[in-house]
Amino acid sequence: MQTPKARWQALLFGLIAANLLPETLLQLADAGWFGVGYWRLTAYSYGGLWRGLLAGWQPNFTGQPALMFLTYGFLHSGAMHLLGNLAAMLWLAPITAREVGARGLALIYAISVLGGGLMFVLLSDSVRPMVGASGGVYGLAAAWIYWEYRDRVSDGLPLGIIWIKLVVLGLTNVLAWWWLAGEIAWQTHVGGSIAAWGCAWALSKPSQPDPNA
Repeated sequence: MQTPKARWQALLFGLIAANLLPETLLQLADAGWFGVGYWRLTAYSYGGLWRGLLAGWQPNFTGQPALMFLTYGFLHSGAMHLLGNLAAMLWLAPITAREVGARGLALIYAISVLGGGLMFVLLSDSVRPMVGASGGVYGLAAAWIYWEYRDRVSDGLPLGIIWIKLVVLGLTNVLAWWWLAGEIAWQTHVGGSIAAWGCAWALSKPSQPDPNA
């Protein structure tokens, strides 16, 4: 029987593998070492989040307009994009799991990816596909900040550090947008953060989650 720690570690390993494998195969295809060079375009065509699919574009397969809200989170635009998200995931996922267990981690991550995709659709005017796990990663960060907020309110402590962390979270989004000359789906980060904050609040009511869940 798995321990709670073993369960969330297995989940984290699965998330890392699900993000690492596609980009590794696409990198090999891009370099001509494996497969063919158009695999990346094909992967984006089938798995990226396309706003146009909700505005009359023809999907590649039945259910794509719904499934793309999850599949986009397991594709990346390159090695640096992937590694940045994986590094943040390795840091934030254990914090989340210790608070809400493996199932809570899975739920918050999934809700963040969905919320990030929804916000992108609502606020972006891009005709290109959106890919990346950063909606889920920003969601894990927002959930962590929420739990610190909850604990400080419960203990009657000042909330200044919470506002600082929220500002820093927002600034990372702004700076990444500036550094990459606007080539970043900031809407996804905002949506993932909002969705995760609400999910973390829900999981904390009416009592603390069972750490063995």
